[in-house]
Amino acid sequence: MKQVWVTVTGNQCDRDGEEQQIELQVLGRCYEKNGVHYIIYEESQVSGMQGTTTALKLYPDHVVLSRRGEVEQRLDFYLQRKTCGQYVTAFSRMQIDVYTRTLEICPATDGNPSLVVIHYDLEIDGQWQSMNRLTIGIREEK
Repeated sequence: MKQVWVTVTGNQCDRDGEEQQIELQVLGRCYEKNGVHYIIYEESQVSGMQGTTTALKLYPDHVVLSRRGEVEQRLDFYLQRKTCGQYVTAFSRMQIDVYTRTLEICPATDGNPSLVVIHYDLEIDGQWQSMNRLTIGIREEK
């Protein structure tokens, strides 16, 4: 397991064309097991999910994002597919569906992932909410 800097940038465009962006840079951990790359980091106040651990599992053909702690969530991103998940807090539970438009996992020269870019549509409880781009940069901590 090695220490990595994880830069997460989330862009969101709602039905009114309003755009929002959030960026988080944290120290995380990265390892590979059975051909799957794992990136794990702690959320902060910037993301509004302090007290939550996020794990990204990078498979050759899809990405799984799961969160544990103050927020419980699992999203599966498969290219050109709609998948269902849930977003659970102490106060509410919502069904979240994502339709993955594009999915890119770019390796670094050492074969480990260096960049993940996911474009997807988000629905909450069956209602379209936004078009999103999630960009995750991973670089080894020196």
